[in-house]
Formats: sequence, structure tokens, C-alpha cells
Amino acid sequence: MTITGTWSLLFRRCGDMRSTGVMIFLTGTVLFVCSCGLFSPRLSEYPEPDQEIRDYFNFNTMLLLGGERFSKQNFEDFFDESFLYEVGLNSYSKTDLMNRLNLVLKNYDTLWVVWTEDPDRNEVLDQTKTNVLYRTYTVHVVSFPDSSIPEKAEVQYGGSSYFDITYDNLRGWQISRWVDLPLSDQVHSFFDPTFDINTP
Repeated sequence: MTITGTWSLLFRRCGDMRSTGVMIFLTGTVLFVCSCGLFSPRLSEYPEPDQEIRDYFNFNTMLLLGGERFSKQNFEDFFDESFLYEVGLNSYSKTDLMNRLNLVLKNYDTLWVVWTEDPDRNEVLDQTKTNVLYRTYTVHVVSFPDSSIPEKAEVQYGGSSYFDITYDNLRGWQISRWVDLPLSDQVHSFFDPTFDINTP
């Protein structure tokens, strides 16, 4: 058989198999691209800025001056497991404080907290040591109406606090200690786990 005859035979056979070959090629290409994960959502170690961070007490604003933020989504994860909350002569655990904060969310219709830094303090957060942050705060709450108070009432609380902030390679920034100093005319700090919702 001549060279010309051999090429003619090959082209005829390829022509019969052309549509099948194209289908196999396209199917293989699609499977390869999908297996690369190009169309799969990527998991991020930290929440993206547009993701909802459940920080109902605005704790994240305390780190903004240093250009940082808490990396977790739930405010409960902003506190390390050995955390201590101190007010007056009393100390409370993370569990005690979380119980109080979750009760606040349950009992108040509206809540917003404003943390204000001291403009005279030059804060630079250092990941290698414990950072002490000083903040004054104002808490605004609107309580749910009840039978004795038919109208919603806005109440305001205030004070100042010192926070020990540490950095962990796995957990990011966390609060390890909170010393709370309520205003002198308040019986309890708003954040105090022994705070009575019925106390003015």
C-alpha cells in the first residue's frame, strides 16, 4: 500500500470516530476542571469582612485603634478559657460573664455599646506580650415593655474598663482579663453577673 493510501485509510477511520472522540475529550476536560475546585467555595480561616460577626457588644471596636480585630465570629470566642472579669472586690469566670451577656440579649429589645479610647494613649498592639487597653464605655438599652411599664424605656449605663489582650497563633486576639469600673452613682456595673435587671 502506498503512503497516500495509508493516510486515506487513517483519515476515514478518524472521521468515523471524530464525534465520539470530541465527546470523550470534552467530558474529560469538564471533569478535570471541576476536580480542581475552581467552582467550589473556599473556606477561610477567619471570617471575611462582609460576613456577619455576632459582636452585639461592639468589642471589636476596641482593637480598631491598633488596626486589628477579633478573628472569631461569636463574641463568646473573644474571651480565652482562663478569662477573669473583675468588678469591685469580686472576680468572675468566663462562664459567669457569658451568662450575664446572653441574659442581656434576651431581656433587652435594643442594645448598643460605645467604647471610647483615651486619645492621649498611644496604643500599639504587640503580639508577643499582654496588651492593656483602657476604655470608657456607655451602654444604651431599651427594655421590653411589661405590665407595669407599658412603654419601652431607654436606660443608660456607663463606666470605664481595663482589658488585658493577648494574641494566640491559633485563636488570634483574645481578652484574658477585664477590670470593670462602673460610674460611682451606679450600684452595679451593667456587665456585672450579679446585676439585677429590676435594679434602677
